[in-house]
Amino acid sequence: MWSSYDQDDMRSLIQILFVFALAGCSWSASKTPSILIIAVEGLSSEAFYCGGTDTEFSEGLGVLCTDGVRFTHAFAPSTLSQSTLASMFTGLYPQDTGVLHNGSHYLSEKFVTVPEVAFSLGYRTSFFSGGPPIWRKSGIDQGFELFEDNLSISREELYRPVDKNFELFLKWQKDTANGKPFFSVIFLPDLQFVMKSTIDNRGQERAQGFDGQLREINESFAELVVNLKKEQLWDNTYIILTGLNGKTMPSRFAEINTTNLHSDGAQILLIIKPAQKARDAGLDWAIDANVSLTDVGATLFDILGSPENITSKDSQLDVSSLRKSLIKPQVNWKRDRYIVNQSAWAEWREVGGVRYAVRHNNMLYINDESPLLYNSLTDRYETQPMQQNDGLIRQSAEVIRKYLESRNMERWTGISPQVIERIKIQSDMMNAAIPRENIKLRLSHLIKKRAWDKQLVGWLARFALDDNDWPLLEKLGIENLNPTWVYVAKRNQGIDLLPPSDFCWKWLDKRTSLSRNTSACSDQEFMAFAEWTKETNPQKKSQFEEKFFRISNYLEIDYEIATINFQNALPWDTDISIPAEPRLTELASTLPEYKGFRQVMDSRLRR
Repeated sequence: MWSSYDQDDMRSLIQILFVFALAGCSWSASKTPSILIIAVEGLSSEAFYCGGTDTEFSEGLGVLCTDGVRFTHAFAPSTLSQSTLASMFTGLYPQDTGVLHNGSHYLSEKFVTVPEVAFSLGYRTSFFSGGPPIWRKSGIDQGFELFEDNLSISREELYRPVDKNFELFLKWQKDTANGKPFFSVIFLPDLQFVMKSTIDNRGQERAQGFDGQLREINESFAELVVNLKKEQLWDNTYIILTGLNGKTMPSRFAEINTTNLHSDGAQILLIIKPAQKARDAGLDWAIDANVSLTDVGATLFDILGSPENITSKDSQLDVSSLRKSLIKPQVNWKRDRYIVNQSAWAEWREVGGVRYAVRHNNMLYINDESPLLYNSLTDRYETQPMQQNDGLIRQSAEVIRKYLESRNMERWTGISPQVIERIKIQSDMMNAAIPRENIKLRLSHLIKKRAWDKQLVGWLARFALDDNDWPLLEKLGIENLNPTWVYVAKRNQGIDLLPPSDFCWKWLDKRTSLSRNTSACSDQEFMAFAEWTKETNPQKKSQFEEKFFRISNYLEIDYEIATINFQNALPWDTDISIPAEPRLTELASTLPEYKGFRQVMDSRLRR
């Protein structure tokens, strides 16, 4: 039995420990929460559903469904992610930021951004970009101590995948943030690279495609959650998972990703997990009212205690903080406010103007030359435009039309079907499921209508070369006055003839010395090929071989980037004149005398 002295002593000790425990709770509760945004290119609202039966997702993205709030009707203000991120960082629509597309538009330093406010409050700030189209040149690096967009590009890895981005973030958090609150953004471009195979944690290769990339993101996110919980960061961190744009349905033939303002192109996945004390039960609610990612910008200012930066330049175009919806399942903004979406892709590519759409409750109004009006509640996929001869419908459309006119948002005259055809056929050229003969026929049909389009002709010539279809290559050479194509085609059909009188081609002749002035040929790859194939000294030959493959590898990377850009409807700020016709080296290497060199090329370039 304890003595009274022991009991009193123990009672005092318990009281002291209790005070410390309360103080510890107070410290934890008062600790400044961190903010982590995971922004995913092409993550539409239908890419992932909370409450699904897939156990793989329950351990990854599904964790956010348990601990976060899903906004089921969230929309990107732009189809182009550079523009959308600028809106998220300012709480302003693209029309106000001036960042309308992924090109040379730059976020002016006159705007106060969320990361700038976070940094001023003592947050450590970082941005990790996995690849195109998000780079520091856009001006969205304002306020970030670290803007990591330095990629080591290779043919095997044209972007930095999700797992490596998460690794970089975790290392930065441990080494730099080191217990201080952080504001970090991780941009994931993975869903654009559907032809890239991914490997799961068991070492098994997933099937190529959107689903494979999504599962890679999910698996990597599950590991991120484990690490955040291990470092005791999960509970006290706001985590925002958002798409930046959607993906056009295959059945929407007249639309492409970069101009599509229907829900499949503009409605994105948005889940916000608030910072909170550890709890047994999740939040378990969703908000069904329309919101914009511009509202997320306002929410971030609100979280940082800087509501004065939440601005609205037009009472009909409200920007509202969503923060109260993270505490209670309620809407504290006007449900009937306008949500505006735009695409300035056509203006950027100089094939049209800016396209606008307005969402008002369940109505979608697309401001085309012949306006389209949909009821998204009864017509979920927005495939049946409403007839505007009904009085109430016509009245609703007229109100929206006048609003658009008051904001100088002109009607969109559209883009040429030829532009859409070009993008879709190049995308189909990468699809192994579509027979190549079908692609050839489609290209041939388009070229008959548009003989002036030399890029299309070049694509068909490339197909002919890859398929060893020498009659087709010869025909194209004759029709397009390209003697090199004719020569290569005839030689591969066993017909001897004089080589073309091309300034570059003559350097393949063993009798022509490469020591002479070669300024007449600007094709560095072809000149390196000539050096490699003509050299007899083994040591020099090896050096010339390495020089050739160094140049060729860069060109092959450019080609890969260009084709994937087309596959995604040209959202990247890169040269759209490629892919083009076959390069001289590709043509020359098919000749019988270069068979051995071709085998080396196929092996090293992994064609």
